Amino acid sequence: MSTVAEQPRTNGASQQPQTQIALRVKPNELATIESIVEQCGMSAVASEGHFGRAFKLAAGIRMLSQAITKEMMADIMALQGSGLGFRTDKDKEGGYKDEGTVKLCFIEAMLLGAYPVGNEFNIIADRPYLTKEFYTRKLMEFPGLTNLTPLPAVPVMAGDKGALVSFVVTCKIHGQARRFERLPPRKLEDGTLTEDERIAVRVNAGMGTDAIIGKATRKMYKWVYEQLTGFKTQDGEVGENTIDAAPAPKKLDDLTEQLNAKRQSQTEAGPNALAAGDRPQDAASPLSGLDDALAQCVRLLDVNGVEATRLSWCKTDEERKEVQARCEQRRSQIRETRGTKGDLFTKGSPSAQGA
Repeated sequence: MSTVAEQPRTNGASQQPQTQIALRVKPNELATIESIVEQCGMSAVASEGHFGRAFKLAAGIRMLSQAITKEMMADIMALQGSGLGFRTDKDKEGGYKDEGTVKLCFIEAMLLGAYPVGNEFNIIADRPYLTKEFYTRKLMEFPGLTNLTPLPAVPVMAGDKGALVSFVVTCKIHGQARRFERLPPRKLEDGTLTEDERIAVRVNAGMGTDAIIGKATRKMYKWVYEQLTGFKTQDGEVGENTIDAAPAPKKLDDLTEQLNAKRQSQTEAGPNALAAGDRPQDAASPLSGLDDALAQCVRLLDVNGVEATRLSWCKTDEERKEVQARCEQRRSQIRETRGTKGDLFTKGSPSAQGA
């Protein structure tokens, strides 16, 4: 157990006695945990093959399970039920009593990229779910993204327990304006009627407009994050009734049925059918602005995120190899600047292994 001495305060007349802050984790143990998360998290393994991703995530879970001691878990358990830590569906009962459940959820949330503080994940039905705070931070940290502006419309009630929210998010990525829309059906110039893409929100008893928009904001930020990164994350948050396995109100299902059917048909058509939508319209190629995006990356994790996004835009092997080469060059520069911090894997970057 390490201690941190609080510096004495002086007021010109007397000095206050020092207070010893007892920590249950040593600096080298913290560095080990952070290194494991950086190398085994979802962002780091995004460009791996399916088997490579599975084994690397398994290694992360195994090594974090060993690195997080029972003493550390005493403090982690105390973070339950607070906005400073993380909320659960058992806060009224004092949180989860089973240390093993909390530890596994804690590890999974960290590997998904969540921080253990600031309510970036909730535990619901023994599983971790990423919150609005998580998606807000991830979007604000996305390389080159600025001027993030949410523009929700007034919710439209759908049945007794549902609401639909039209939502637009605008931002700039490396100075280029981007717009993400989830809108109601509208007629195009050729007479075609678009799908209803509004955000569906389950409404609890006594929930006001602000609370509905708050839920819709989380879902919209989640969707925008997935569009930018290609990462699909779990849905759900405390207060969203995700524990109840009962189906959503029938009217809400009807409104989204066509959209779900369209997405399912695209998925069954294979990756080639989806490739045209992977690359943003304002990106001439996956190499456009790549050097500027990498120049803003100060962590290996940031480079991995940029690489995963740009690889999803690639249409040829030449583009893919060039993206991987530039990202690996930036990783090498970061390592030279700060040292490797004890890389756990000696075969190089995810892109080097997957090439």
